[in-house]
Amino acid sequence: DASVRKADALVNDAFSELDSFGERAETLKELARFLVERKK
Repeated sequence: DASVRKADALVNDAFSELDSFGERAETLKELARFLVERKK
């Protein structure tokens, strides 16, 4: 599905931006991944 691919790409871009925050960004990354991967 196109929307899932778009969301995945956006999360990956965000992860790249968050890398400079190191370990402090892990919770935010986990939350973002959960929101993209969850099923209704």
